[in-house]
Amino acid sequence: MMVDCFKLIGIVISIWMFSSKLGFVTLLLMPVIYVITQFFQKRMLKAQIENRILISRVNNHISESLKNIQMIKSFSKESYMEENYKKYLFDSYKTVEKVNFYDSIYSPFIQLTRAASIAFIVVLSSKQLNYLGISLGMVAASIELISNLFAPIENLGMELQNIQQAISGIKRVNDFYSETEDDLKKNELRLEDIIPNCEEVRLSFNNISFQYEEGADVLQNINLNLKPNEKVTFVGRTGVGKTTLFKLIMGLLKPTKGSITINGIDVYDIPNSEKRRIFGYVDQNFHMIKGTVADQISLQDENITKEQIEKAIDFVGLTEYVVTLENGLDTKVTSDTLFSQGQKQLLAIARAIVTKPPVLLLDEITANLDSITEEKIVSVLQKASKDHTILSISHRLSSMVSSNTVVIIENGRVKNAGSPEMLLENDDWYRNHIALEKLTWS
Repeated sequence: MMVDCFKLIGIVISIWMFSSKLGFVTLLLMPVIYVITQFFQKRMLKAQIENRILISRVNNHISESLKNIQMIKSFSKESYMEENYKKYLFDSYKTVEKVNFYDSIYSPFIQLTRAASIAFIVVLSSKQLNYLGISLGMVAASIELISNLFAPIENLGMELQNIQQAISGIKRVNDFYSETEDDLKKNELRLEDIIPNCEEVRLSFNNISFQYEEGADVLQNINLNLKPNEKVTFVGRTGVGKTTLFKLIMGLLKPTKGSITINGIDVYDIPNSEKRRIFGYVDQNFHMIKGTVADQISLQDENITKEQIEKAIDFVGLTEYVVTLENGLDTKVTSDTLFSQGQKQLLAIARAIVTKPPVLLLDEITANLDSITEEKIVSVLQKASKDHTILSISHRLSSMVSSNTVVIIENGRVKNAGSPEMLLENDDWYRNHIALEKLTWS
C-alpha cells in the first residue's frame, strides 16, 4: 500500500514536470476518482457490516438448534428450524452478493475513468484546441503516464476494500465494547466486613423498581425488611418478577430505582468473589460441568476443601450413593445419566451450601420433581433452614420451606405479606390457591 502511494505521488510529480497544464488536469481528476472510490467504499462497508450481523445470526441459530435439539425433535419442528436456517443463510448470501457486486464493478469504473481521462487529454492536445501545447510524441508519453497513474489508484482502492472488511469486524467488536459496563465494585469489601456475625443478616429492599426496557416496569416500589434467619417465600403468578427479584438480590442486575442492602451495604457494590460466600443459589435446573463429582460441588474452586465437599454431600444425603461410584467423589462425570433428576437437585443444594453462605436463594427447585423426591428435597431444606436466611420462590405452596413470611407479588408489586396463618385468614388469593392445591393433590 505504501509502495502504491509513493508511486502515485511520483507519477503526479513527473506529469507536472512534464507539463504544468497536464499536471493541473491530472490534479482535477483526483477529486473525481476520490468521489467514485468513496461511493463504492461506503456501500461496500455497509454491506460488509450487514453480512457480519447476518453471519452471527446464522451461527446463533446453529447453536440454538443444537442446544434445543431434543425439544425440536419432540415437537417435530425440524422443518420450521430448517426453513429459518435457510432464510438466514439466504439473507447472508444476498449481502455477500452485494459485497461481491461492488467489488467486481469498482475496477471497471476506474478503467472507464482512465479511458475518459486519456480521451480528454487527446482532445485537449488536438490541433483545434492545442491547450496543452505539447507535441505528438509528448502526447503519447503523457497517455502512458496517465495509464500508469491509474494502476496504483486501482490497487489502493482494492487494498481499501480489504481494510474495510476488517473495519466491519472491528466495528462489531467496538459496538460490544461500547455497551455500558457494570459500575465498579467496592473490591475492598469482604464477607467478614459485611456480615461479622452470620446470625445477624439483615436484608432490606428499599423502594426497588426495575425495568428491562424503558417504560415497562417489571418490579415497582418493593419495600421489605427481613429479620436475621427469616424464611421468606415469594409467591405469585408466572411472570410477575419473582426470578428478576432474585437476580437483583444477587447483584446480577442493578435496580432502576432504589437499592437492596445486606447489613446496610448495597448488594450491587459487593465484589463477585464475595457473593459466592454470601449467597447460595439453587434453581430448578442443575447445570453439570466437565469434571468429577467433587467438581460439581466446588465448581473447581481451589478454596473449597475436600472435607467441605464431603460434609455438603453428607448433609443432602448423597454419601451412600457417591461411595458406590467407581472412584467416589473423584468419579468423572461423563454423562447426565450418572445422577437422577432428584439427585441433581440434591447436588445443587450441596453446591449452594458448601461454602456455608448465610443467605440461600431457592428458585422453584421442586418444580420438575415427583411428590416423593419433592418431599426428600423439602426435608433437606428444612434441615438447612436452621442456620440460614432463606428466600424461596414457589408455585406449589405445599412444597415451600416452613416460612415465617409469605410475600405475594402481583403485577410487579407486593400485594400482601405476612405469616401463612395471617394470609390464610385475610387474603383471598392465598386462601383459594391453598384450596386449589389440596384438590389437585388429593
